[in-house]
Amino acid sequence: MKNSAGFTLIEIAVAVAILGIALTTLVGLQTRMLDIYFNERNRFDASLYGQYLMVILETKSEPPPVASREGDLRDALEQAGFFESEDLDDFLSLRGEWQYREEVTSVDLPLINDAMRRVDLIISWGDIENEDERYSLVNFIPVDLQSNRQNPFAGAFSTTQ
Repeated sequence: MKNSAGFTLIEIAVAVAILGIALTTLVGLQTRMLDIYFNERNRFDASLYGQYLMVILETKSEPPPVASREGDLRDALEQAGFFESEDLDDFLSLRGEWQYREEVTSVDLPLINDAMRRVDLIISWGDIENEDERYSLVNFIPVDLQSNRQNPFAGAFSTTQ
């Protein structure tokens, strides 16, 4: 007579297979959740760093020159004074290769040459060309309009007597 009190080898093998599939799925989901978390944390950090750099550009007495520059984000933040109140050793959120690209172009308006400067700022925590690993900001900074304003009537009337 057979003892039916235990599990057969096939029942144990099926249970282990089901458990293995479930655990593999859970590990895959956990890995994906961590990727999403780190990507969103980097995007949040990039938005803070970018807004800080934009505020520095806005508060300068002179508008930024028309130019293009790129480099290490940590160096740009140090030049802007970001680390004056922070301890560099404790500031570890700039993980890996953080880069920035800043492009400043002149914007002309009707009757006003060089009225504004358009600042395109891209901050990347990976490949700067990969849209999933970068954050972009655009800002317009006015230029002193008194020196750039054109008189639309200049030369239209002659005042000879």
